Amino acid sequence: MTDFMKNWKTFLTEDLLIESRFSDALAYAQNFNKGAKQFRVKDVLDQMSDEQIAILKKGAERTIEHAKEVDPSGDNKYLMWLARFVRKDMMRRLQKYSKNWGTSPIAWNDANAPEDSTFHPDKMAESIAGYMYNALDNLLPSIQDYHTLKQKGIIKKDIHDFDPTNQIGDFKAAVEIGMRQLKDKEEQNKLKKQAAGEADDILETEDYAVIRPNTEGASCYYGWGTEWCISYTKSRNYFNQYSGEGKSFYFVMFRHLPNSSPYKKVALVYGKDQGHADPEQVFDALDEETGEVGLVEAITENLLHRIFRESGVFEKTRNKIKGLKSQEDRDERLNDMKDMIARMIEDPTEDDIPDETVLKIANYLFPDIYSEAIDLEIQPLQEKFDELVQEAYGDITGNAAYHAEENPAGPKHDDYEKVFDQYAPFNNVYVNYDEYDTNSWYWDASFRIALDDPHFADLRLPEDTDMDDFADVIHKGIDGAGIYPDEVEADGYDNEVNVRLTPDYDEQNGIDGFERFLSRMRDVDDILESEDFWDSLATTLMDSGLTAGGLKELEDELDKFDFKNLEYGMEGKVFTIMLELDPKLARPKGISGLYFGRMINTFTGGALAGPKLGDPEIGSAPSLAPFKATNIANAIGEETLSKVEQAIEDKYETFYKQLTLPGLAPDASAAEPMDSLPLIDMEFTPRPDKIDLRTPGTEKVPFASKERDKGGAGINIDYPYDLVLKITNEEYWETAGADEDELNALIAFIKWIDQDKIKDQIEAMLQETLNDAVLKYMKDNPQQTAKDLEKKGTATHFADVEDEPQVAEQLNELYKRWGKMIK
Repeated sequence: MTDFMKNWKTFLTEDLLIESRFSDALAYAQNFNKGAKQFRVKDVLDQMSDEQIAILKKGAERTIEHAKEVDPSGDNKYLMWLARFVRKDMMRRLQKYSKNWGTSPIAWNDANAPEDSTFHPDKMAESIAGYMYNALDNLLPSIQDYHTLKQKGIIKKDIHDFDPTNQIGDFKAAVEIGMRQLKDKEEQNKLKKQAAGEADDILETEDYAVIRPNTEGASCYYGWGTEWCISYTKSRNYFNQYSGEGKSFYFVMFRHLPNSSPYKKVALVYGKDQGHADPEQVFDALDEETGEVGLVEAITENLLHRIFRESGVFEKTRNKIKGLKSQEDRDERLNDMKDMIARMIEDPTEDDIPDETVLKIANYLFPDIYSEAIDLEIQPLQEKFDELVQEAYGDITGNAAYHAEENPAGPKHDDYEKVFDQYAPFNNVYVNYDEYDTNSWYWDASFRIALDDPHFADLRLPEDTDMDDFADVIHKGIDGAGIYPDEVEADGYDNEVNVRLTPDYDEQNGIDGFERFLSRMRDVDDILESEDFWDSLATTLMDSGLTAGGLKELEDELDKFDFKNLEYGMEGKVFTIMLELDPKLARPKGISGLYFGRMINTFTGGALAGPKLGDPEIGSAPSLAPFKATNIANAIGEETLSKVEQAIEDKYETFYKQLTLPGLAPDASAAEPMDSLPLIDMEFTPRPDKIDLRTPGTEKVPFASKERDKGGAGINIDYPYDLVLKITNEEYWETAGADEDELNALIAFIKWIDQDKIKDQIEAMLQETLNDAVLKYMKDNPQQTAKDLEKKGTATHFADVEDEPQVAEQLNELYKRWGKMIK
């Protein structure tokens, strides 16, 4: 037979096998009669119509076809097992309709169930068919994982060892455990590759191996299966921190101990310049600190297990233990044998132990010493055994200590430089790191703030400022910025303040500590880069009185007076004076609250941010294009300021003519009239966020409404505004600070606007401007109904009002009447 014919025959055989597996599985899943008898639901099946049986069979077919499509074996190996699961799942769902499974089963053929009801038998059949498909679909990920585990040899049991009719939970649990094992194995293999070349082999004997890990990855790989914090992979690993503190770690792997023994792996810890061979600390695999005794016990138990594993006298017992099914039972028997061998060594003459057995053990350990029973009396076996243990102890600790002395723990210069480069450059902080002893590093950081720093140029700090006082204020300021220095010292020679920052408790050792320190210095560098920091520091300097006058001088002057309506204070490097006003918007007739609210928000300008009405239905966006809204807001402020300026000019002119300003005495020495407004920035700021509409019973009135004269449009509105005056320190020194007359004029102006009468006049001017703005807004941007927007092709949900707008004649009349009302 040719190779072609052989291959063709093999192909046909495999293809037929695959197809037969599918047809067999489908036939099994659709054999409802047998399944009904097995799960005692035949009484339900007998009630079903042919159409309902067909629905269930179609559901079974669809489900098995789905299983075939995703079967990971590629040859339908798992289909019959899945078919058993599918049929059992369907029959289990029928049990609630069977009299065999309860005294009050659900009726399958409910005569009163409408055809579209979920309790109609056709609908119930369709539902069960769907549940069947979903149940299988939920099981398929476990099937795919099982196949992977089987291929990799991690799971040993065959899938048919799990009964799909009642052991699905056991099957999923086994797969889940296997997947965890696979993940651990893959992670361990990854660590193995990573650890290559990252550890030193210190000792390699038939009884144990000693490894010195030099990296976190090597520590994780060689410490796998232990509870050591230096080998953690799922949480914070402390290898780098402790290594940076000068700790060296040596892992002792004992070859003969079972994996369940806490001494299977032992960690020895050596400190820097320890000076003796004994380790500082000894940890077993459970991370219990055992001291040197633990290492001795580990060596002892390892030798005892070696005797049992390799001595011919225990061959039969070893075979019996291998035959035990449970690993727990095997470990228990091994431990018993270890204890028995220890008793033999301790007392070879024990009556219940044959001399021949003890002699074979002694001869195995010391063939040149023990050949006859009499030798056990001449040379006590326990003493020789203890010498063997001590020899191993000295071998392990001596080599580890020598290696630790020759190879001190901790990162090298290149390691620190690599980490530093990740955070550099530092533009405002100088970071220093240096090796002060072999593998012993120290780091700190510093920065300087000079009396003549450009950030303080407008403060005009005197050249003879006491530098100790300056340093105290700087210390307070940088504390306030969240820097918290360790040292702040004045340098009177260079007129600077030196600020030093040292590592915190968790930043003092190792690469991890260095990195945490650099991260904090990165934050400090960013703070020093911020203008907010320098503004705050300038404010602190002004508050302390170190500045040559400036805004502190202005604040001190204003503190002499008891203002009734004004508030003032520093905000960064800006001095702000604020007068709260409450102008009233007269009630416009015929408009909706929604339209009125959108208008009020538009008066705040084009920005989305800033104070807005608190009604979410109105929104925060202006109803016009941002630039148009900004123009309206600016016009309101400029027009009102123009009115105020004119009023002030009139008042100062009267003052010049020796008449009395309200609240002020005339200055008879004034040679010419003062400017109408002092040299200070002024602006009117709307505060719609303070609008709070209440009924007489203090019930909150919703602002937004599409009904005319409802919501916010149904009552007069108090529309709070702030008159804000601002001056920076630089501006102060260019104006009031440089001219005493200008300072007096500024203070006089501030006192003047604080008067109730003047406040009311300014409020009236603003109210007049606002109401004019309302009229103009209503004329230029009339409220829109849904029909108006529909004609324009605009989305109708933007409508301001529900009913039709008034005709042009009525609207014009409204403007005229309302205009007369507010004048």
